[in-house]
Amino acid sequence: MITLNDVDNHENTSTEETNSTTATTEEPKQQQFSTSSEPIFHTIGLNDSAPLELESFCVNCEKNGVTRMLFTKIPHFREVIITSFSCPHCGMRNQEIQFGGSYGDFGVCYTLKVEKKEDLDRQIVKSDFATLSIPEIDFEIPENTQKGTLTTVEGVINRAIDNLLDGQAARRVLDPSLASAIDNFIEKAQKLISGEGFPFTIVIDDYSGNSNVEKLTVPNDPQVFTRYYQRSDEQTERLGLSLGAQNYTEGGQEKPKSRLAANIPTSIISNEREIELLQEKMSAPEEVFTFNEPCYGCGVSGNLKMMPLVVPFFKDIILMSFTCDKCGYKTTEVRAGGQISPYATKLTLRVTNPEDLSRDVLKSETASLEIPELDLQVATGSLGGKFTTVEGLLMNIKDKLTEVNQFRVGDSAEEKESFQKFLTGIDEMQTGGRMPWTLIIDDPVSNSYIQNLFAPDVDPFLTVEQYERTFEQNEDLGLNDIKTEEY
Repeated sequence: MITLNDVDNHENTSTEETNSTTATTEEPKQQQFSTSSEPIFHTIGLNDSAPLELESFCVNCEKNGVTRMLFTKIPHFREVIITSFSCPHCGMRNQEIQFGGSYGDFGVCYTLKVEKKEDLDRQIVKSDFATLSIPEIDFEIPENTQKGTLTTVEGVINRAIDNLLDGQAARRVLDPSLASAIDNFIEKAQKLISGEGFPFTIVIDDYSGNSNVEKLTVPNDPQVFTRYYQRSDEQTERLGLSLGAQNYTEGGQEKPKSRLAANIPTSIISNEREIELLQEKMSAPEEVFTFNEPCYGCGVSGNLKMMPLVVPFFKDIILMSFTCDKCGYKTTEVRAGGQISPYATKLTLRVTNPEDLSRDVLKSETASLEIPELDLQVATGSLGGKFTTVEGLLMNIKDKLTEVNQFRVGDSAEEKESFQKFLTGIDEMQTGGRMPWTLIIDDPVSNSYIQNLFAPDVDPFLTVEQYERTFEQNEDLGLNDIKTEEY
């Protein structure tokens, strides 16, 4: 395939011989490049524009074929350029997908659970730098062994089968054992397409961030798990990027530029620094939804960002962050997704070593909290929804108690000494100086979570107890007034 410049040079050399013919054929091509009223990229499947056709050199028969280029957008992904070449003389064909933008800020790994026939029709974008694997049949396509492709789950498997069938007749004569092993693999792959091999898993790991798996339900698809990660220095060099694109220099030292968009935040509490960290976390534009909402402080329109996350071994959650550029008001909130659980859940964590302080904790707005060693009880709704760590939760409790009990820490406060002793106890727990101690989270709708460090095995220091809600709990939640039967 030759470039656009090659096409222009070829056309210029033939202008003197076919001036009148070239003038009439050049005009529509110039209009395609000079049009500015319409976007270059169109959403795939919606109002698809006609592809751009170019005469190109065929490397197989050395005659001219046709290259077609389509500038399009993949919903919930990004702009791509789909190219295909066909030669009418020798029948040679190939296709390729290129990306209209830059590399992603992070590497991405998609894990798709294929459970039904409809999943075979999911679109898959695989870049040159992506590794695709199907663990159930021990199948892998390493990076840079195929050009970027836009296909489906079924298309990936069919292409693998076709490539293996090519030359199979000769292998049966020259190497019968290898041919037999390939036949066995093809049989397993065909069972995946027929549905006999359901469920199975497809993993796409792309450190360029330019691969994608179609989600049938947006923004969260329970069958697609997305994980972002920081590229290594070696992967950055493979992309042809400088290491300065990965880090920035501050005070003469190299420091990470931002937190990963897929990692659970270390702590999210109601102060400015933690809100900034949350906003740094929301750095993947394809995963963050932005809305304009009136500010609670000044009434001027501000930015509300919502980001769905999947907590491993738990459920989907939604991180929300609001900022107002006018008055500087900022706030964060965490909501659990999905339906209301039929049971309540009581989580009891025995904190016995400093590693327990780094456990991830999701405390919903409906949960109450208790630390018996401090004789501390936090009622439902007092702290709101928090997605943090055990350490971050202690920090948030201390900040909130200090804020609402300022009269106790003043010079004239009679209970200053006892209150300071209480705060000192929290500090000792936070720094690991006071252990063991117990954290209890009781949530009537089961939307709270404490990380299991032994997952998927049972955590000996974490007790999860489910029980039926009382009538009073259902009344507080408004569930007694909800009629779902014979409605």
